[in-house]
Amino acid sequence: METDSIEHSNCYLNGQRLGENIASKSSSCPTDYTGREPTDSWYSEIAKYDFNEASFKHGTGHFTQVVWKGSQEIGAARATDGKGKWIAVASYRPAGNMMGDFARNVLPPKDGKIIIPAKKVPEMTDNARNTQHHGGGEGRQTKSYTRTKDGVTTTYVEETIVNPDGSRTTKTHTTTTNSSR
Repeated sequence: METDSIEHSNCYLNGQRLGENIASKSSSCPTDYTGREPTDSWYSEIAKYDFNEASFKHGTGHFTQVVWKGSQEIGAARATDGKGKWIAVASYRPAGNMMGDFARNVLPPKDGKIIIPAKKVPEMTDNARNTQHHGGGEGRQTKSYTRTKDGVTTTYVEETIVNPDGSRTTKTHTTTTNSSR
């Protein structure tokens, strides 16, 4: 039955519970959803994780599962509806995020440097990304804005093409990624 909702499964393999991360992305224009995008989104929760506390904290469970030392196997898949919606799922065995085991399994970076792969901007900004391309008598300007609220990251990409006759055409594409559990 299709419910158009994302829910964690209750998966077991050979009697062993699996850990699971899920992410989704929607776009009004054709786009791909690489393995890096959901993984970077999950890993970016490192910014909220307190290595000194070494315990589960709301908003860090995707990150801690990605780096969980005790997980020895991972399986990942993605699917699309062909209309711009993507779902990515990663399963981990054995499952991570076990209470009392965080200090042994979620280790700080060896060099002490925390690098956040996906910068999340809480409010809309005009200069998130602004690039220009020129050639063949036409100009092209692309602006992108990112907004994150309640675990949902929305990226707006506005592309303006200046035609050789001076007329302008503007297209806006929206991509939404839900990284909440």
